[in-house]
Amino acid sequence: MSGYTVHTIPGSPFGRAVLIALEEKGAPYRLAAVAPGTLRSPEHTAPPLSWCAFAG
Repeated sequence: MSGYTVHTIPGSPFGRAVLIALEEKGAPYRLAAVAPGTLRSPEHTAPPLSWCAFAG
């Protein structure tokens, strides 16, 4: 499947803004609902900056 995947909490005004823009453009997308409170879990966060050459 080609297109966009929108990861958002259902009812979020920010997610709705993205969905409206995609609808207006006629772009293909799919909604991946995210439960509140899970965005800070390890699978959704970036790795520590220790791997980055620009860190500290």
